[in-house]
Amino acid sequence: MGDWQDEEIERFTRRVARLMKEGLDEMEAERLAETMLYRDRPDSGDDRRICLECAGLKKTVCTFANRLGLRAGHEPLRFTLQRCDGFVLKGAR
Repeated sequence: MGDWQDEEIERFTRRVARLMKEGLDEMEAERLAETMLYRDRPDSGDDRRICLECAGLKKTVCTFANRLGLRAGHEPLRFTLQRCDGFVLKGAR
């Protein structure tokens, strides 16, 4: 796993704050942010994302649900690392 770089520490800290703002307690936020940190390393091979990283998430609803064959107003598991055919990274459009 290795030592954390300064950029990784900053990203981890920002993520923990964001995850707590979205409703996780500190321990859950830190655990998820750490998993995401290791996921983001080039050699991880992990391509999973959380819904909070997706441009299709508006508040707690997936706006891409219909095109994915889900019901309108679908509320995804926002804090679960997963693969989604509709995922679009925020800011990537």
